[in-house]
Amino acid sequence: MHQLGACSTISHERQKPKHLFGLLSHAHFRTVYDQHPVIPTEPNKFRLPSNWWQQLSATTLARVIINIAIRMIYPFLPEFGRALKVSQETLVLVTSSRFAFSTAVPLFAGLPDRFGQRKVMIFAMLFFVAAVLLVVLVPTFTTFVLALFAASTAKNIYDPAAYAYWSERTDYARRGLVMAIYETSWSIAFLVGMPLVGWLMARNTGFAWRLPFGMMAAGGLFAAIMLHRILKKDAHESHHQRTTTKQSHKWSLVLTNQRVWSGLALGFLINAANENLLIVLGVWLEGSFGLSLTALGFASFVIGAAELIGEGGVMAFVDRMGKRRAVAWGLLVSALTFALLHVIATSTSSAMLGLFLLFLAFEFTLVATLPLMSELVPSARPQTMSVNATLLLLGRMLGALLGGLLFKSGFVWNLALGAGLNLLALAILYLGFQKK
Repeated sequence: MHQLGACSTISHERQKPKHLFGLLSHAHFRTVYDQHPVIPTEPNKFRLPSNWWQQLSATTLARVIINIAIRMIYPFLPEFGRALKVSQETLVLVTSSRFAFSTAVPLFAGLPDRFGQRKVMIFAMLFFVAAVLLVVLVPTFTTFVLALFAASTAKNIYDPAAYAYWSERTDYARRGLVMAIYETSWSIAFLVGMPLVGWLMARNTGFAWRLPFGMMAAGGLFAAIMLHRILKKDAHESHHQRTTTKQSHKWSLVLTNQRVWSGLALGFLINAANENLLIVLGVWLEGSFGLSLTALGFASFVIGAAELIGEGGVMAFVDRMGKRRAVAWGLLVSALTFALLHVIATSTSSAMLGLFLLFLAFEFTLVATLPLMSELVPSARPQTMSVNATLLLLGRMLGALLGGLLFKSGFVWNLALGAGLNLLALAILYLGFQKK
């Protein structure tokens, strides 16, 4: 792992595949397309810090805590509705509308340049802790909604700073591995967090639904302390790429780059497809198979395991096979799994198998896009990753809104939308990254 330090990158002339199949199988592809950046970069000036594993663990743990708050609404949406005495339709609307705050993500893009990545990450965690703690102290529907919105905002602040932090310290040829490790925070939130949330909410007390918020407040505070203690020893922090380059110039580099827009469209469509299913997952499982809270927690465990394996696939294969080729295969498998899920899910066990395959493909695909995005405009990584986060969340918002509407006509329509969006993303990947 010590070889993950920075090294210079080399620009190569790229040949584009002649057809869509070539995107998946072209033998020369991984040599000329993805073992080197899409845009030539200057050599990285920094090696991974000596305590990089501790730092990666701390940044990942903090994101796990935030992601628990983001994700727990999905499997336990019916239970939250009963506890708060609001309809499922109302909660679906609230859950989807919180992503509207993603349009504010670019406002936070300059914070890492101005204050340092470490300070921004710590601030995001403390902001998150204050929000979830408010639900524990004042348990109302209003504070519940505020906590959901605050968790999304904290994630919007935290993620671009963390992506920039690790992109600066990792050479592109190995960045897929480091980012995949960091992205395990998404699956761990489901794999470990959701069964724990289900267990806490199943307690026979009048305030059981608030217990997960107390757990997240304590975990978030612990994570903030770890970030402060571990990251502060990093000698790179005092530099953190502070430049005199104007923010407007950096945004111009990002927003006028055609490949950036193609990458943004990819993430938007991938997330919209998945969110369209995820928003109705708890309702579908409970209504179709009569799953209890404990069983819903187990379903979350299965999904989290699939996502963790998908992230493991990124660690093992993406840097070697090429980021773009990996994304193409992931999109194709995702589309096929969406199309076949209705046929597969004839029982609880077969439904779990179908969901396992679907979320494995989704997570592999989405995580594989992140190192690709991180190198499109190296001089403006916080800006690139923040606008990417914006489009990811807007995709989730659109997917949640469409998913709730389509579910009224039948779950098969959610699956059809998911398959179609993945195929559209595959076409954009093929067309958007061709050499001009």
